Amino acid sequence: MTVIVPVRDGAQALRGCLAGLAEQTYPRELLDVVVVDDGSTEDLRDAVPADDRFRLVRQDPAGSYAARNTALERSDGTVCAFTDGDCLPEPAWVDRAVEALTTPSRVDMVGGAVQMTYARDVPTTGTELYEALHGFPQERYVRSEHFAVTANMVVWRASLDRVGPFDARLRSRGDAEFGQRLARAGGSQRYAPAAVVRHPARATWAELAEKLRRVSEGRRDQARQAGERPAFFARLAVGQVSMTARMAVSLLRETRPAGASPGTVAGYVAVFVRARALQGSVYARAALEDTVRNSPPRD
Repeated sequence: MTVIVPVRDGAQALRGCLAGLAEQTYPRELLDVVVVDDGSTEDLRDAVPADDRFRLVRQDPAGSYAARNTALERSDGTVCAFTDGDCLPEPAWVDRAVEALTTPSRVDMVGGAVQMTYARDVPTTGTELYEALHGFPQERYVRSEHFAVTANMVVWRASLDRVGPFDARLRSRGDAEFGQRLARAGGSQRYAPAAVVRHPARATWAELAEKLRRVSEGRRDQARQAGERPAFFARLAVGQVSMTARMAVSLLRETRPAGASPGTVAGYVAVFVRARALQGSVYARAALEDTVRNSPPRD
């Protein structure tokens, strides 16, 4: 079993992640952890336990999916588990994920639960509530969209070998591209709610906006590689508007989602509208760019 952790900076968070991996209930002698430093400006060596199960590999900045591929090339575990340097795996994470690969029947890939953590026990800001409601809907991803986020994804090495590694050209949504490629090749997937990692909610709009922009641009790039036309991006842009309308209806029915205070809900509404505008602008720009690019030259 190889656990792969790509990271760029964030030594303090990485230290917590690796401490969680060191305490896994999975048999010690079967666990191998590869941390790939994707061009950090921080020195991460002190964050890696002095434990022969842990290895730190460095590479020039190339992106998280390139880092995961580097780890795959330098490891040989029969099963490969992926998480991120800011995640906190539960002690039984690996055990429960490996169990889900084979029970009740064998599947190619498992996506475990990603549970949010907050500065306090519950979301107290609009950004944290947005993350609580929309951050990592892993069950929907696995069952409806045929992928698992790499914060908590476990796959047989043989399945990786069959369909190939991650697309290192993608800045984001390389996990979606891989999972959907695996599904098209006939690979089976399962959601594993008992295989849990925890992920801190983004605390500020700036942090959330960076994530949303990266994810939207990743979806754009993935769609372009699949040959989608400008109309596809136009539909995505319009879809952001319709999501805002659906959110308004939902809030009318449930005025305090997740038990949040009225002030937190008001902050969430503002964050939601900004998020939809940001993502809609990425898709609208893609539709315009591709329309111009594909237009015949004027005489």
